[in-house]
Amino acid sequence: MFRRLLAPALLVLPLLVPTPAGAGEPQAYVATIQTVQGRFKAVITDPSMVELARQELAGGGDAGVPFGPLAWGNGGVNSGHRWHVTELRFADFTIELCDGTARMVDRDTRYWVETVGSFCPWSGEVVKLRPLRQR
Repeated sequence: MFRRLLAPALLVLPLLVPTPAGAGEPQAYVATIQTVQGRFKAVITDPSMVELARQELAGGGDAGVPFGPLAWGNGGVNSGHRWHVTELRFADFTIELCDGTARMVDRDTRYWVETVGSFCPWSGEVVKLRPLRQR
């Protein structure tokens, strides 16, 4: 009798073990940011920044000013551009030097990447957020 009860219990036991919070959640997301002139895409890996982007998309708040360091190449996500933001974050305020639009960075990429070094479009808004497909 004991064996008949033990076998089904062992099959159900893995179902009762709690899954860690966030298990199965993507580790990185791609945010599409709309500026007054043009769009760009950037990767977000910080969970708190992902949450701010989600809240902005849902209409529940302003994530803040999108910002991050610039680098050459499209970074695998910023297609159509010769540059990318290496890690997108959001700030309450930034310096004016890095304010601009995606079109401004496209027109003078060398200046933006090599002199300014970062991008913080004050007009930037999150318009899309999707999990980054790992290759």
